[in-house]
Amino acid sequence: MLAQYVPFLIELSFSLFSLHKAIHSLTIKEKGLDRCIVDVWKQIKKKQFAPIYLICGTDTYIMNKTKQLLIKNSLDEDTMDFNLSHYDMEEAPLESAIDDAQTLPFIGERRIILIDKPFFLTSEKKLSAPEHNVDKLEEYLQTPNPSSILVILAPYEKLDDRKKITKSLKKHAVVVEAKPVSGNQLEQWVKEQLDQYGLHLNQDAFERLLQLGGNQAWMLNQEVEKLALYAGDQKSVTAEEVELLVAKSLENNIFSFVDKVVRKDTKQSFAILHDLLKQNEEPIKIIALLASQFRVIYQAKAYAQKGYGQKQIASILGAAPFRIQIALKQSQLFKQEELYSIMQAFAQADYQMKTGKMDKELILELLLLQIHQIRNKKTAL
Repeated sequence: MLAQYVPFLIELSFSLFSLHKAIHSLTIKEKGLDRCIVDVWKQIKKKQFAPIYLICGTDTYIMNKTKQLLIKNSLDEDTMDFNLSHYDMEEAPLESAIDDAQTLPFIGERRIILIDKPFFLTSEKKLSAPEHNVDKLEEYLQTPNPSSILVILAPYEKLDDRKKITKSLKKHAVVVEAKPVSGNQLEQWVKEQLDQYGLHLNQDAFERLLQLGGNQAWMLNQEVEKLALYAGDQKSVTAEEVELLVAKSLENNIFSFVDKVVRKDTKQSFAILHDLLKQNEEPIKIIALLASQFRVIYQAKAYAQKGYGQKQIASILGAAPFRIQIALKQSQLFKQEELYSIMQAFAQADYQMKTGKMDKELILELLLLQIHQIRNKKTAL
Protein backbone atom coordinates (compact mmCIF):
# COMPACT_ATOMS: atom_id res chain seq x y z
CA MET A 1 0.00 0.00 0.00
CA LEU A 2 2.75 2.44 1.04
CA ALA A 3 4.85 1.52 -2.00
CA GLN A 4 2.45 3.28 -4.38
CA TYR A 5 3.35 6.64 -2.81
CA VAL A 6 7.11 6.21 -3.26
CA PRO A 7 7.26 7.67 -6.83
CA PHE A 8 5.27 10.70 -5.70
CA LEU A 9 7.52 11.23 -2.66
CA ILE A 10 10.63 10.99 -4.82
CA GLU A 11 9.21 13.51 -7.33
CA LEU A 12 8.34 15.84 -4.46
CA SER A 13 11.81 15.44 -2.95
CA PHE A 14 13.44 16.24 -6.29
CA SER A 15 11.20 19.26 -6.85
CA LEU A 16 11.96 20.65 -3.40
CA PHE A 17 15.67 20.11 -3.95
CA SER A 18 15.55 21.92 -7.30
CA LEU A 19 13.67 24.82 -5.70
CA HIS A 20 16.19 24.97 -2.85
CA LYS A 21 19.04 24.95 -5.37
CA ALA A 22 17.47 27.74 -7.39
CA ILE A 23 16.93 29.92 -4.34
CA HIS A 24 20.58 29.50 -3.35
CA SER A 25 21.97 29.74 -6.88
CA LEU A 26 23.83 32.93 -5.97
CA THR A 27 25.72 31.21 -3.15
CA ILE A 28 29.18 30.49 -4.57
CA LYS A 29 31.37 27.81 -3.03
CA GLU A 30 34.99 28.73 -2.40
CA LYS A 31 37.65 26.52 -0.81
CA GLY A 32 35.05 23.97 0.22
CA LEU A 33 33.08 26.42 2.36
CA ASP A 34 30.20 28.85 1.78
CA ARG A 35 31.64 32.00 0.27
CA CYS A 36 29.96 34.10 2.98
CA ILE A 37 32.15 32.40 5.62
CA VAL A 38 35.31 32.87 3.54
CA ASP A 39 34.38 36.53 3.00
CA VAL A 40 33.96 37.06 6.74
CA TRP A 41 37.40 35.52 7.32
CA LYS A 42 38.92 37.81 4.66
CA GLN A 43 37.37 40.88 6.30
CA ILE A 44 38.72 39.86 9.71
CA LYS A 45 42.22 39.39 8.27
CA LYS A 46 41.96 42.90 6.78
CA LYS A 47 41.00 44.12 10.29
CA GLN A 48 37.54 45.11 9.10
CA PHE A 49 35.60 44.10 12.21
CA ALA A 50 31.90 44.10 12.93
CA PRO A 51 30.78 45.04 16.47
CA ILE A 52 28.80 41.80 16.91
CA TYR A 53 29.27 38.26 15.58
CA LEU A 54 26.92 35.30 15.98
CA ILE A 55 28.66 31.99 15.25
CA CYS A 56 26.09 29.21 15.34
CA GLY A 57 26.20 25.54 14.41
CA THR A 58 27.84 22.27 15.34
CA ASP A 59 31.04 22.38 13.26
CA THR A 60 33.72 23.14 15.84
CA TYR A 61 36.39 23.72 13.17
CA ILE A 62 34.55 26.68 11.61
CA MET A 63 33.53 28.02 15.01
CA ASN A 64 37.03 27.82 16.51
CA LYS A 65 38.76 29.16 13.39
CA THR A 66 36.47 32.21 13.26
CA LYS A 67 37.01 32.86 16.97
CA GLN A 68 40.80 32.49 16.72
CA LEU A 69 40.97 34.76 13.67
CA LEU A 70 39.11 37.47 15.57
CA ILE A 71 41.39 37.19 18.59
CA LYS A 72 44.59 37.06 16.55
CA ASN A 73 43.75 40.00 14.30
CA SER A 74 42.07 42.33 16.79
CA LEU A 75 44.15 42.02 19.97
CA ASP A 76 47.83 42.62 20.78
CA GLU A 77 49.58 39.82 22.65
CA ASP A 78 50.77 42.30 25.30
CA THR A 79 47.25 43.38 26.25
CA MET A 80 45.30 40.20 25.43
CA ASP A 81 44.99 39.17 29.08
CA PHE A 82 43.27 42.47 29.85
CA ASN A 83 41.06 42.77 26.77
CA LEU A 84 39.79 39.23 26.25
CA SER A 85 36.87 37.99 28.36
CA HIS A 86 34.94 34.73 28.25
CA TYR A 87 31.47 34.12 29.73
CA ASP A 88 29.79 30.72 29.87
CA MET A 89 26.03 31.33 29.95
CA GLU A 90 25.46 28.11 31.87
CA GLU A 91 27.48 29.61 34.74
CA ALA A 92 27.70 33.42 34.41
CA PRO A 93 24.89 35.98 34.07
CA LEU A 94 24.42 37.69 30.71
CA GLU A 95 24.42 41.11 32.37
CA SER A 96 28.08 40.70 33.39
CA ALA A 97 29.10 40.07 29.78
CA ILE A 98 27.17 43.10 28.52
CA ASP A 99 28.65 45.33 31.24
CA ASP A 100 32.09 44.14 30.15
CA ALA A 101 31.30 44.89 26.50
CA GLN A 102 30.38 48.47 27.44
CA THR A 103 33.74 48.98 29.15
CA LEU A 104 36.59 50.69 27.32
CA PRO A 105 39.64 48.53 26.43
CA PHE A 106 42.78 48.64 28.55
CA ILE A 107 45.56 50.40 26.60
CA GLY A 108 44.74 48.57 23.32
CA GLU A 109 42.32 49.67 20.59
CA ARG A 110 39.57 47.17 21.30
CA ARG A 111 38.42 44.31 23.48
CA ILE A 112 36.71 40.97 22.71
CA ILE A 113 33.90 39.53 24.79
CA LEU A 114 33.07 35.88 24.15
CA ILE A 115 29.58 34.71 25.13
CA ASP A 116 29.51 30.92 25.06
CA LYS A 117 26.55 28.48 25.15
CA PRO A 118 23.72 31.07 24.95
CA PHE A 119 20.98 28.50 25.51
CA PHE A 120 18.45 31.32 25.82
CA LEU A 121 18.58 31.56 22.01
CA THR A 122 17.17 28.02 21.79
CA SER A 123 14.09 26.28 23.14
CA GLU A 124 16.33 24.54 25.69
CA LYS A 125 16.03 25.25 29.41
CA LYS A 126 18.80 24.94 32.00
CA LEU A 127 17.48 24.66 35.55
CA SER A 128 20.91 25.06 37.16
CA ALA A 129 21.97 28.05 35.05
CA PRO A 130 21.57 31.68 36.21
CA GLU A 131 18.65 33.73 34.96
CA HIS A 132 19.54 36.03 32.07
CA ASN A 133 18.23 39.50 31.37
CA VAL A 134 17.99 39.28 27.57
CA ASP A 135 16.53 42.80 27.46
CA LYS A 136 19.99 44.10 28.31
CA LEU A 137 21.44 42.30 25.30
CA GLU A 138 18.59 43.68 23.17
CA GLU A 139 19.51 47.22 24.27
CA TYR A 140 23.18 46.63 23.51
CA LEU A 141 22.37 45.41 19.98
CA GLN A 142 20.82 48.81 19.23
CA THR A 143 23.92 50.77 20.31
CA PRO A 144 27.00 48.52 20.56
CA ASN A 145 30.29 49.83 21.91
CA PRO A 146 32.50 50.60 18.84
CA SER A 147 35.65 49.61 20.75
CA SER A 148 34.29 46.16 21.67
CA ILE A 149 33.73 43.02 19.60
CA LEU A 150 30.95 40.88 21.03
CA VAL A 151 31.24 37.26 19.83
CA ILE A 152 28.34 34.93 20.59
CA LEU A 153 29.25 31.25 20.24
CA ALA A 154 26.11 29.13 19.86
CA PRO A 155 27.14 25.45 19.38
CA TYR A 156 23.62 24.32 18.58
CA GLU A 157 22.10 22.67 15.54
CA LYS A 158 19.17 25.08 15.58
CA LEU A 159 18.24 28.36 17.25
CA ASP A 160 14.68 29.27 18.19
CA ASP A 161 13.76 31.85 15.54
CA ARG A 162 10.43 32.47 17.25
CA LYS A 163 12.18 34.35 20.05
CA LYS A 164 12.47 38.11 19.76
CA ILE A 165 16.11 38.12 20.94
CA THR A 166 17.12 35.54 18.31
CA LYS A 167 15.48 37.55 15.53
CA SER A 168 17.09 40.77 16.74
CA LEU A 169 20.53 39.19 17.07
CA LYS A 170 20.39 37.79 13.53
CA LYS A 171 19.37 41.22 12.28
CA HIS A 172 22.20 43.16 13.94
CA ALA A 173 25.07 40.66 13.99
CA VAL A 174 27.31 39.20 11.32
CA VAL A 175 26.08 35.60 11.27
CA VAL A 176 28.55 32.78 10.62
CA GLU A 177 26.82 29.43 10.17
CA ALA A 178 29.18 26.69 11.37
CA LYS A 179 27.52 23.83 9.54
CA PRO A 180 29.38 20.56 8.88
CA VAL A 181 30.94 20.43 5.42
CA SER A 182 29.57 17.50 3.41
CA GLY A 183 29.46 15.78 0.03
CA ASN A 184 31.50 17.22 -2.84
CA GLN A 185 32.14 20.26 -0.66
CA LEU A 186 33.92 18.06 1.90
CA GLU A 187 35.97 16.25 -0.76
CA GLN A 188 37.12 19.56 -2.23
CA TRP A 189 38.02 20.92 1.19
CA VAL A 190 40.11 17.83 2.08
CA LYS A 191 41.92 18.01 -1.28
CA GLU A 192 42.86 21.60 -0.53
CA GLN A 193 44.18 20.65 2.90
CA LEU A 194 46.32 17.93 1.28
CA ASP A 195 47.58 20.42 -1.31
CA GLN A 196 48.66 22.82 1.43
CA TYR A 197 50.99 20.11 2.76
CA GLY A 198 52.02 18.96 -0.73
CA LEU A 199 50.69 15.53 0.25
CA HIS A 200 49.66 13.00 -2.42
CA LEU A 201 47.07 10.27 -1.85
CA ASN A 202 45.89 7.91 -4.56
CA GLN A 203 42.13 7.41 -4.97
CA ASP A 204 41.96 4.40 -2.63
CA ALA A 205 43.88 6.22 0.12
CA PHE A 206 41.79 9.38 -0.36
CA GLU A 207 38.48 7.52 -0.10
CA ARG A 208 39.71 5.61 2.96
CA LEU A 209 40.63 8.92 4.64
CA LEU A 210 37.11 10.23 4.04
CA GLN A 211 35.54 7.00 5.31
CA LEU A 212 37.60 6.92 8.50
CA GLY A 213 37.66 10.64 9.22
CA GLY A 214 33.91 11.23 9.12
CA ASN A 215 32.35 14.56 8.16
CA GLN A 216 33.84 16.84 10.82
CA ALA A 217 36.27 19.31 9.25
CA TRP A 218 38.31 19.74 12.44
CA MET A 219 38.85 15.98 12.74
CA LEU A 220 39.87 15.61 9.10
CA ASN A 221 42.17 18.61 9.45
CA GLN A 222 43.94 16.90 12.37
CA GLU A 223 44.23 13.64 10.45
CA VAL A 224 45.72 15.38 7.39
CA GLU A 225 48.32 17.04 9.66
CA LYS A 226 49.13 13.63 11.14
CA LEU A 227 49.54 12.06 7.69
CA ALA A 228 51.77 14.94 6.56
CA LEU A 229 54.05 14.49 9.58
CA TYR A 230 54.23 10.76 8.91
CA ALA A 231 54.96 11.16 5.18
CA GLY A 232 57.77 13.68 5.74
CA ASP A 233 59.77 14.32 2.57
CA GLN A 234 58.11 11.41 0.73
CA LYS A 235 54.86 13.43 0.47
CA SER A 236 52.88 10.27 -0.24
CA VAL A 237 50.72 7.94 1.87
CA THR A 238 49.13 4.62 0.88
CA ALA A 239 45.64 3.34 1.73
CA GLU A 240 47.21 0.82 4.14
CA GLU A 241 49.05 3.63 5.95
CA VAL A 242 45.84 5.70 6.13
CA GLU A 243 44.12 2.68 7.69
CA LEU A 244 46.91 2.38 10.25
CA LEU A 245 47.23 6.06 11.18
CA VAL A 246 43.77 7.64 10.96
CA ALA A 247 41.54 7.36 14.02
CA LYS A 248 38.14 5.84 13.30
CA SER A 249 35.31 8.33 13.73
CA LEU A 250 31.85 7.57 15.06
CA GLU A 251 30.57 7.95 11.49
CA ASN A 252 32.98 5.28 10.29
CA ASN A 253 31.86 2.89 13.02
CA ILE A 254 28.27 3.55 11.97
CA PHE A 255 29.28 2.87 8.35
CA SER A 256 30.72 -0.52 9.40
CA PHE A 257 27.61 -1.14 11.51
CA VAL A 258 25.31 -0.58 8.51
CA ASP A 259 27.48 -2.79 6.32
CA LYS A 260 27.12 -5.67 8.83
CA VAL A 261 23.35 -5.17 8.94
CA VAL A 262 23.16 -5.15 5.14
CA ARG A 263 25.09 -8.42 5.05
CA LYS A 264 22.78 -9.93 7.71
CA ASP A 265 25.69 -10.36 10.13
CA THR A 266 23.69 -10.17 13.37
CA LYS A 267 26.58 -11.15 15.66
CA GLN A 268 28.96 -8.46 14.38
CA SER A 269 26.15 -5.87 14.29
CA PHE A 270 25.51 -6.32 18.00
CA ALA A 271 29.26 -6.37 18.72
CA ILE A 272 29.72 -2.95 17.07
CA LEU A 273 26.63 -1.57 18.81
CA HIS A 274 27.88 -2.67 22.24
CA ASP A 275 31.35 -1.21 21.50
CA LEU A 276 29.75 2.15 20.68
CA LEU A 277 27.75 2.09 23.90
CA LYS A 278 30.88 1.19 25.89
CA GLN A 279 32.53 4.27 24.38
CA ASN A 280 29.69 6.31 25.94
CA GLU A 281 28.25 7.33 22.59
CA GLU A 282 24.74 8.73 23.03
CA PRO A 283 22.06 6.26 21.85
CA ILE A 284 20.05 9.08 20.26
CA LYS A 285 23.13 10.13 18.25
CA ILE A 286 23.74 6.54 17.16
CA ILE A 287 20.16 6.17 15.97
CA ALA A 288 20.30 9.49 14.10
CA LEU A 289 23.46 8.46 12.23
CA LEU A 290 22.08 4.99 11.46
CA ALA A 291 18.86 6.50 10.12
CA SER A 292 20.87 8.92 7.99
CA GLN A 293 22.85 6.06 6.41
CA PHE A 294 19.74 4.03 5.63
CA ARG A 295 17.99 7.13 4.28
CA VAL A 296 20.80 7.56 1.74
CA ILE A 297 20.45 3.89 0.71
CA TYR A 298 16.67 4.32 0.39
CA GLN A 299 16.94 7.54 -1.64
CA ALA A 300 19.78 6.26 -3.83
CA LYS A 301 17.73 3.18 -4.78
CA ALA A 302 14.65 5.28 -5.53
CA TYR A 303 16.56 7.70 -7.77
CA ALA A 304 18.41 4.85 -9.51
CA GLN A 305 15.06 3.23 -10.32
CA LYS A 306 14.03 6.51 -11.95
CA GLY A 307 17.11 6.42 -14.19
CA TYR A 308 19.45 8.82 -12.41
CA GLY A 309 23.18 8.09 -12.52
CA GLN A 310 25.63 8.00 -9.60
CA LYS A 311 26.91 11.57 -10.09
CA GLN A 312 23.38 12.95 -10.45
CA ILE A 313 22.26 11.21 -7.26
CA ALA A 314 25.33 12.48 -5.38
CA SER A 315 24.53 16.03 -6.50
CA ILE A 316 20.84 15.75 -5.58
CA LEU A 317 21.53 14.30 -2.12
CA GLY A 318 24.59 16.47 -1.43
CA ALA A 319 26.68 13.38 -0.67
CA ALA A 320 30.19 12.35 -1.66
CA PRO A 321 30.16 10.28 -4.90
CA PHE A 322 31.99 7.34 -3.31
CA ARG A 323 29.32 7.15 -0.57
CA ILE A 324 26.59 7.01 -3.22
CA GLN A 325 28.54 4.29 -5.04
CA ILE A 326 28.53 2.18 -1.87
CA ALA A 327 24.88 3.01 -1.10
CA LEU A 328 23.83 1.89 -4.59
CA LYS A 329 25.61 -1.44 -4.12
CA GLN A 330 23.98 -1.90 -0.72
CA SER A 331 20.56 -0.92 -2.06
CA GLN A 332 20.63 -3.85 -4.50
CA LEU A 333 20.22 -6.17 -1.51
CA PHE A 334 16.90 -4.56 -0.52
CA LYS A 335 13.41 -4.17 -1.85
CA GLN A 336 12.13 -0.59 -1.64
CA GLU A 337 9.39 -1.77 0.75
CA GLU A 338 12.02 -3.25 3.07
CA LEU A 339 13.89 0.04 3.22
CA TYR A 340 10.64 1.88 3.85
CA SER A 341 9.82 -0.49 6.74
CA ILE A 342 13.30 0.09 8.19
CA MET A 343 12.82 3.88 8.02
CA GLN A 344 9.48 3.47 9.83
CA ALA A 345 11.26 1.42 12.52
CA PHE A 346 13.79 4.24 12.98
CA ALA A 347 10.99 6.81 13.34
CA GLN A 348 9.27 4.69 15.99
CA ALA A 349 12.53 4.13 17.92
CA ASP A 350 13.34 7.84 17.77
CA TYR A 351 9.90 8.67 19.19
CA GLN A 352 10.33 6.13 21.99
CA MET A 353 13.70 7.59 22.95
CA LYS A 354 12.50 11.18 22.98
CA THR A 355 9.40 10.35 25.02
CA GLY A 356 11.36 8.18 27.49
CA LYS A 357 9.06 5.20 27.11
CA MET A 358 11.86 2.70 27.85
CA ASP A 359 15.61 2.37 28.34
CA LYS A 360 17.48 3.92 25.38
CA GLU A 361 20.01 1.09 25.02
CA LEU A 362 17.17 -1.45 25.03
CA ILE A 363 15.39 0.55 22.31
CA LEU A 364 18.54 0.35 20.17
CA GLU A 365 18.87 -3.41 20.67
CA LEU A 366 15.20 -3.99 19.85
CA LEU A 367 15.53 -1.77 16.78
CA LEU A 368 18.48 -3.82 15.56
CA LEU A 369 16.51 -7.04 16.02
CA GLN A 370 13.57 -5.53 14.14
CA ILE A 371 15.84 -4.54 11.21
CA HIS A 372 17.29 -8.05 11.07
CA GLN A 373 13.78 -9.50 11.05
CA ILE A 374 12.90 -7.27 8.08
CA ARG A 375 16.13 -8.29 6.33
CA ASN A 376 15.57 -12.01 6.87
CA LYS A 377 12.09 -12.14 5.37
CA LYS A 378 12.07 -14.25 2.25
CA THR A 379 11.09 -11.72 -0.38
CA ALA A 380 12.26 -11.48 -3.97
CA LEU A 381 14.49 -8.48 -4.75
